[in-house]
Amino acid sequence: MKRTINVLYIRAGESPRAVTIPNNLKFMQKLVGGNIERYALPTDDDAVIICNDEGKISGLPLNRGIFIDNSELIDIIAGDFFICNARNDRKGFSSLTPEQIQKYAEEYKFPERFCRVNREIVVVPLMPKIKYYER
Repeated sequence: MKRTINVLYIRAGESPRAVTIPNNLKFMQKLVGGNIERYALPTDDDAVIICNDEGKISGLPLNRGIFIDNSELIDIIAGDFFICNARNDRKGFSSLTPEQIQKYAEEYKFPERFCRVNREIVVVPLMPKIKYYER
């Protein structure tokens, strides 16, 4: 098992950033603020979300929605999390490839806000404000 891994770290209300972290449980727990949970992404690669396993019941801020085919909301991750690789046939975690980092950085690019409208949850991406300059 490698001592460090390359992950995509996504804090609530912030844009994702690629970081190299120690490949150990204590550091991962520190990143997510508690015990970790492995959440399988609905993708065709080995990428998983590592988040706080009590994020929702602890009242951590809602962070990002998880969608099937970029349309149907299936879950919401609460609190800070990171994405790495974890194969089902092996123990432990491994680095994302540069292509995966680019793919997931684009997918989770903007922080999101969640609103209830007519008994449904609506996800609103928080786009950066465009500054208009006068001449």
